[in-house]
Amino acid sequence: MRKTLFFLTASLCSASAQAQSLSGETNPCPGVPYVYSTVIGTSCLAPTVQTTQYVQRDVLQAEYLPGGQLVRYSIALTFPNDYYENGITITFSVSSSGSNCTTARLNVTPKGLGRITNRTFPTSVACDFRGNKSYIVEPVQNADTYTWSNTAGWTITSYGNSADINFTNGQPGTVKVIASNSACAASAKDYALPVTRPTPVIYPSFVGNIAVCEGVPTTATVAASANGIRGYEWYSIPANQVYINGASYSSPNAPLFTSTNSVTLTKGIGNGHVDLFARIAFEGCGSGPYQWKGIGTGIPQITGWSTSQQTNIPGWAQSTCPGTYITLHPILNVPGDIALEHQWEHWGDINLMSTTNGPALSVISGSTTSSYGYAKYRVRTACGWSNWQEFSITTRDCAGGEDPERATTIMAKKSDSQQQKGSDLKFTISPNPTKGLVNIKMEKGLAAGKVLVSVTDMNQKVVYNSVFSAGIFNIQLDNLRAGVYFIKLQQGNKVQIEKLVIVK
Repeated sequence: MRKTLFFLTASLCSASAQAQSLSGETNPCPGVPYVYSTVIGTSCLAPTVQTTQYVQRDVLQAEYLPGGQLVRYSIALTFPNDYYENGITITFSVSSSGSNCTTARLNVTPKGLGRITNRTFPTSVACDFRGNKSYIVEPVQNADTYTWSNTAGWTITSYGNSADINFTNGQPGTVKVIASNSACAASAKDYALPVTRPTPVIYPSFVGNIAVCEGVPTTATVAASANGIRGYEWYSIPANQVYINGASYSSPNAPLFTSTNSVTLTKGIGNGHVDLFARIAFEGCGSGPYQWKGIGTGIPQITGWSTSQQTNIPGWAQSTCPGTYITLHPILNVPGDIALEHQWEHWGDINLMSTTNGPALSVISGSTTSSYGYAKYRVRTACGWSNWQEFSITTRDCAGGEDPERATTIMAKKSDSQQQKGSDLKFTISPNPTKGLVNIKMEKGLAAGKVLVSVTDMNQKVVYNSVFSAGIFNIQLDNLRAGVYFIKLQQGNKVQIEKLVIVK
């Protein structure tokens, strides 16, 4: 009898020890069910299972142990794929009192992964970029493996939580990294971001000036410094005036594509100015902005004249005041940069202020009223000479209250002191150079009356204008910048010009 009691007491003590513990895996992998159990007396109420973090759970199971006095309660728990710094505590809470009715706890440290956050993750890489860029994510808790990939075929060299991606093409794509724990099959987490490949704003540059002549094919070439160039796109306006590689392309939305940077131009219908457009087509990311170049087709023509005062049709006569400086600019139907040679001829009552082989001619109109002067011009391009076109200058009487300065708007480049031929309107200026104050002294014996004083800068702009009584007077030019200017005195048909230097 004593032996039997000892055995029962030992069994109860053993059962009590089991009831105070909770068994199960202390380092579970995420996504896999693990069984946790405890043993309590049959007189106890079923335990309530609690966890300090959300855990997926099955139904609590009860199993009566041999002897009928103890019961094992078990439950399957599946842990999320998350990292918990302080782990998770599992509690089998027993609310009843009595023999072997003890609450049991177990602290577990799941192998779930922490969040993936990027440290360096470029998401916009220019389409023409070729080379390596670094991609880095912060180290992920519980991860020991990182797998990098992309959808655009770029080369990847991985260094754990960082990788060098070699952009070998201009395609957009997505960069993805998967972090995982090699001990847990279901522990993987991924992080992915799309990488755009914006089209770079790179303009091609046209090489040289272009004239397209009848029956003579001409090559147009552009140069560009960029990576990932797939080819070039071309069009021209107006339509049909020039053909690109044998056909007319006149829409920016339907251009000619070429894999090379040159096209052959042939003359189409009509002569004159044509705008040729070209842009770079990049691999995988569209085309850049258009660049344009003015070209000329056929024999050049002179369509008009432009002076400082007005624009005229060919042969128009310009009426102006005596001694007025005028620069004649022929208006061409082709770009001026394709001109190879200029020719001017002149006669009548005008004096030259420039050479006769440039694109413009500067002259002084007649020194008296009712005088006439003439100039004619022609230009040569690769397609030949234009016809001569004539321009006439009529000098009219600007006295009688009409402001003679109205017609004086262009000052050609002159010598340091330029006096109109036949003029006896003489004066001196001092100091010269000056900081602003200019003393003007007209020679004695000149006619009394009013004299018009104007100052013009090197850009032919009138910066000062006033009227004084003839004699000795001064003007204040403090507001002008340092530079070279021209002071002009005019009285009737008499004009004198002197060079002035302003210093600061």
